[in-house]
Amino acid sequence: MYCTLHLLKNAKKNCGNFDPDFIWNLEKCPTQREYAKKLADFERVSPVAANYLGAISPKNWCAWPHVNIHVLHGHRTSNYVESCSSLMSEIRAMSPLDALDAMAFYQMSLHEKQCEAAEKRLERGEMLTEYAQELYDFERLFAAQFLVHMSSERYGHALSYKSAHAVRYEVDMFKITCSCPYPGQYLIPCRHIIAGALHKRLLHNEWIRRSCSKFLMNDYYNSLRASSVRLVPLQNIQPDGVTVCPERKKFPGQASKLSALCTWRRGQ
Repeated sequence: MYCTLHLLKNAKKNCGNFDPDFIWNLEKCPTQREYAKKLADFERVSPVAANYLGAISPKNWCAWPHVNIHVLHGHRTSNYVESCSSLMSEIRAMSPLDALDAMAFYQMSLHEKQCEAAEKRLERGEMLTEYAQELYDFERLFAAQFLVHMSSERYGHALSYKSAHAVRYEVDMFKITCSCPYPGQYLIPCRHIIAGALHKRLLHNEWIRRSCSKFLMNDYYNSLRASSVRLVPLQNIQPDGVTVCPERKKFPGQASKLSALCTWRRGQ
């Protein structure tokens, strides 16, 4: 999928100035109908930019073509992922052997930090990974806004009266699914399902283990401890005759964090 931030920058560069929220709102539209409506609104404000985005297939950058088809959580990029990837650009400019060395040291350092952070969360009694907990807490904030009616132990619906007409969301408390796209996208209960859990007064720890089973802190920590990062032995490396070192610009000033890390590791 295309990076929305880069699409935004291209549109501003070539199509003039406009409110960037138009593009961000287009990207997160849950349905084709809402996408078409917001694109029409954008066209009235900036026809050139709207035509530029309209010519790009929504499958390549919008959420709605993938709703209930693909799980995008963990697959779509984010600012955090982009910032981590920027460190790799320095490694790509190294010679092949130096790049392998630097990549291994970087991954070893990252793995060590992840293990330490996971240990601290477990010591505090946290049940979910950090990002999953943030998602869950955010959805829980809005759960109280819904009126819940359960037709059985399994099925029910959550009603919202924020607009002129009540909006109804069907929930399945056994499969942890909802008529909204959120659970399918993030594999975390949405506010409507959480409202159902609060209505049923389910035991918190048991509910978290069942509804957020893919993001349990203990499982994550065990997977970290079971994995390791090692340097590639030189005797196992065979030149392919193709890989070459690209030209790299040298900038004066302080060495980067990555260079400092590699230098420190080699000195040990």
